[in-house]
Amino acid sequence: MGGYVTVTGIYQPCKWSADGTPTVLALPAGGTEGSLQAINSSGVMAGYAKVTDVYQPCKWSVDGTPTVLALPAEATEGAATSINSSGVMAGYAKVTDVNQPCKWSADGTPTFLDLPVGGTEGAINGINSSGVVAGYVDVAGAYQPCKWSADGTPTFLDLPVGGTEGAINGINSSGVVVGYVTVAGVDHAAIWLADGTAIDAGTFGLDSAYFYGINDLGVVVGEKGNNDWSVELPIMAVPATYN
Repeated sequence: MGGYVTVTGIYQPCKWSADGTPTVLALPAGGTEGSLQAINSSGVMAGYAKVTDVYQPCKWSVDGTPTVLALPAEATEGAATSINSSGVMAGYAKVTDVNQPCKWSADGTPTFLDLPVGGTEGAINGINSSGVVAGYVDVAGAYQPCKWSADGTPTFLDLPVGGTEGAINGINSSGVVVGYVTVAGVDHAAIWLADGTAIDAGTFGLDSAYFYGINDLGVVVGEKGNNDWSVELPIMAVPATYN
């Protein structure tokens, strides 16, 4: 597992072994803080590091060696939020302070992905073994769930009945994606099947809920909370509970 720990108030990238042992990872030269956002089946990690006060996409090898990833020429900062089994990464890069979806090949070459018609900004939150990515696109100030095929073609996903906005946080190898949808001002956990069918999974008994990841068995993880998040609980759901 990967994420971060706070050391004297500053995020530091951290990896936990299968038995739960934590290891704080090195930052790239000039880095002052950072976080892991994803790890693949080989143990290669992706995330970001703050270097000379600018957030930069970063990859850590299995042994923990950090490498800052190149940005597209016009971008100023970014982050890698996901990585697949081939080492292809995805996330976003900023251009004039606006997030744009970006993908990095296994050798670190960056490529902006097109936004669908009507989109003004976006980001990728998940990538699967086929190179299909998913995240969100901003349309007239509202996030809309979006999936990009392996060749980079974007497709908006339909919202469940009553939904006004939403975003994708994770994708499995079958192309099933998970995230959230906003219904009547309330955020509900949501799933989109591979054919695009949207499922509103509700709030699991609290005021809001979000799904963050799904594995190839269809098991989903996320969180739920009350309005002020004084109560915050994990969620794990299996297909029988959301289909």
